[in-house]
Amino acid sequence: MARIKQIIFSDFFDTLTNGALVLFAYWYIYKVTRDQSYISLLGLISMIATLFTFVGGYLSDKVNKVYLLKTVVGIRVLNTILGLVIYHLFDDPILSVMVTVVINSVLNIVYSPLTESIVPSIVHGKEDLITANSWVSIANQLSSVLSAGLSAIFIFFGNVSIGLVLSLVLYVLSYLLITRLSTETKAGKNVDVTSLVTKDTNKFLVGMKIIRKNFLISVIVPVALVTNFCFWTVWLLMPKLSIDVFSGFTYMYNSIDLSFTVGSILGAFAVNVKHKGKKTFTARNFPYFLLLQGLMILLIGLFSLQNSEVFGIVGVVISWLGYGICNSVGSILYFSTVQLSVPSNHIGMVIGAILTIFSLANPIAAITSAPLSHITTTPIIIFSLGTVMMLASVPVFF
Repeated sequence: MARIKQIIFSDFFDTLTNGALVLFAYWYIYKVTRDQSYISLLGLISMIATLFTFVGGYLSDKVNKVYLLKTVVGIRVLNTILGLVIYHLFDDPILSVMVTVVINSVLNIVYSPLTESIVPSIVHGKEDLITANSWVSIANQLSSVLSAGLSAIFIFFGNVSIGLVLSLVLYVLSYLLITRLSTETKAGKNVDVTSLVTKDTNKFLVGMKIIRKNFLISVIVPVALVTNFCFWTVWLLMPKLSIDVFSGFTYMYNSIDLSFTVGSILGAFAVNVKHKGKKTFTARNFPYFLLLQGLMILLIGLFSLQNSEVFGIVGVVISWLGYGICNSVGSILYFSTVQLSVPSNHIGMVIGAILTIFSLANPIAAITSAPLSHITTTPIIIFSLGTVMMLASVPVFF
């Protein structure tokens, strides 16, 4: 477990820093430029990168996982140094923070699947694996919550150079935690990437066929595309909303991220501790949680229109908390239903296909957020997208 803890703590500092840096970059770039196009570009690159995580999965199977983890974290350190060099050499804070965030997004193609697969390659025995996974889950939740607090520190200084220096210290700490870790892990198979891409494509197509034939699953696909598009469009408009509408509260963006994260944790916790005999968390009630997600987005737009800034701030933060709860519960109910409605030997293929399809809306949302911001005010856009989400959920009731 000592080796596992080294990896978990390293991942904690890496995830914490990466999340805080992204939040700070979005806030800072919009504050300086007041141009949603930059936020759209960063969001687009990040979302496109997630579509290629299967490549990172293949690489993590082909290369020694501990060695690969050291390499990725080491590149993060060098990337942050590069950001500082650009800042001081060209005196261009926006370019420096954008380059740093973009390269980190590309690194996540490898880092995300690698951290999910490295634990089973090191632990021995089922009990150790369960214990290790519980530690990983706790660390991920803590890093998600604390990243909002760390980004608030970055925003407090409001300086890209200070933000990158603090990030560099934490990335170096992350690297040092694993630098002495032995690379002797369970040997990975020598993988033919071309063959794996072909197999993965075939599995995706098989998953698509199962989805098309299963009405319970297929009916949600168009609805999920609409809701994902609306959510990501709204999320990418949050820096603009925080600065343009709630300029009196510097840490509005951090509060939004924190409330959404805490809501997601509370939703998962509520499902996990449900009492027997309760009928709240069942597949039959999934449409209500989907409808409530749209309602929460609508309320965010509505509270943003209030004349009282304090009332608006409290309303938006609570609405994001509510959205996090409903989204978390809805996701658990839907994927539990999927797992129960398809043969066990097809679950991986079906979920893989579903996640790929759902992700298709994300880059479109990133592209759309900029032109939408020129049409009308941000609260009206958010209110409208919330209405669309609510209307999209109606067919699921039938």
